Amino acid sequence: MAIAAVMLLTYQAFAQEITPLAKIKNETTERKAFFEIDVGYSHRFETDVHHGNGANFNVQSVGMAAYNNLKLNPCYTLDTSLSYEYNDYQFHNNRFQWKNAFDWNKIHVVSLNSLLKYTLDEKWSFYGGPIIKVGAEEGADFGDSLSGGGVAGFKYIYSPTLSAGAGLAVVSKIEDPAIIAPLVSLDWIFYEKCTMHLGFSDIGSGTGYGVEVSWAPLECLTFSAGGQAQDNRFRLSDNRQLGHPAKGVGSDRFTVLYAKAAWQFAKFANIEGFAGGALNGSLKLENKDGRAIREQDYASTPMLGLRTCINF
Repeated sequence: MAIAAVMLLTYQAFAQEITPLAKIKNETTERKAFFEIDVGYSHRFETDVHHGNGANFNVQSVGMAAYNNLKLNPCYTLDTSLSYEYNDYQFHNNRFQWKNAFDWNKIHVVSLNSLLKYTLDEKWSFYGGPIIKVGAEEGADFGDSLSGGGVAGFKYIYSPTLSAGAGLAVVSKIEDPAIIAPLVSLDWIFYEKCTMHLGFSDIGSGTGYGVEVSWAPLECLTFSAGGQAQDNRFRLSDNRQLGHPAKGVGSDRFTVLYAKAAWQFAKFANIEGFAGGALNGSLKLENKDGRAIREQDYASTPMLGLRTCINF
């Protein structure tokens, strides 16, 4: 019951405020590889905008990420990640509502974070560091698309089968006040070859915060199912033909329910595929001051994707 309550509270918090943190790899998980490269692809099938007079859209996304785990000495480790995600939105049937319509196109998201970890003993470790993110439609001003802040927390290893962590992140949002968001993570081997993970996890091209349960019938094969919140917030280009407000802001929030299978085909590499659905989706258009101009939900839609990871 306690675990369920923690998962519910933190999931609801990040469903609203996950944007600046979306590319933090699970900061409480030990990294064994010195260097890691991930490449992923996701596709959201066409879905209708509620009360959109027939407007609909689909999204194709490609993501790349590089992670470096540098052990400075027996106590200190520096974990740095740089990621890029390209989201291609294709909107249709907006011709009757061109002014202030949801009609952005090519969205670029770049994230950088570097976490310094201090290992006190076999049980306790602490981490902290900065977060920087750029989210912008192609043609938007780079300087107006920055957000960032810092994160700090700890991890406690209760037993070989259970570890948990907590912390806080203070981050800014594009044209929104800075937020203070809780970080809670949990890794629990609750049955032989069965694991539950609460925190950040990767699917397809992106990363989100949620819960995942995994079963590994073979050492090289793992099946997982879970749900996570994803939130893309970005600066819009000043495209008058699309009816964008000057220096406007767009956002796309949704929840993903998924099942995936991962195959480790080599000691240093694996590939995984997922299928699921995007639920509780919402599009929002804001002016340069962060005031909402238009906000609409959209219908649930299927999703699928692939991801591969190479370790050095």
